[in-house]
Amino acid sequence: MNPAHLHLILNHIPVIGILFGLVVMLFGIGRKSPEVRQAALFIFVVTALFTIPAYLTGDPAEHFIIGLPEISRKLIHRHEDAAKAGIWVVEILGALSLLAMFWKRKKGETPVGLKALILIAALMSATSMAWTSYLGGKIRHPEMVGVETPQTAPRPTPPVAQPH
Repeated sequence: MNPAHLHLILNHIPVIGILFGLVVMLFGIGRKSPEVRQAALFIFVVTALFTIPAYLTGDPAEHFIIGLPEISRKLIHRHEDAAKAGIWVVEILGALSLLAMFWKRKKGETPVGLKALILIAALMSATSMAWTSYLGGKIRHPEMVGVETPQTAPRPTPPVAQPH
């Protein structure tokens, strides 16, 4: 396994984890279930922990692919800039979720303001991770950068029969 492969494996965890946690959180809010909301908080904490190695494998992945044909430094740097901002949002979400879990355990009900902050951080994290993922996909996926693929290339016109 090379550094780029490891990065690709790990960077799916934040995207899917945040979205899954957000769905669980919304389900818990809709059902008015503190247990389901606690599960969502746990998902956010675990996702925040997995986001760190996903981020840290970015530089080795960059150094591994930078010499390959059709790799754009500009696209890599846009992805990297988005990741730098995104990791902060996800880590803040993880910290707030951990705080809410401890609060619930020690003092009972989590304050409404903290719950609202976690929901906002989760929405911001989902958006940030989706954008970072989109930019990362443009680095090597031609279907995301507008390069013609067999499905999008113009079809050749059949030859016209010439009269004899």
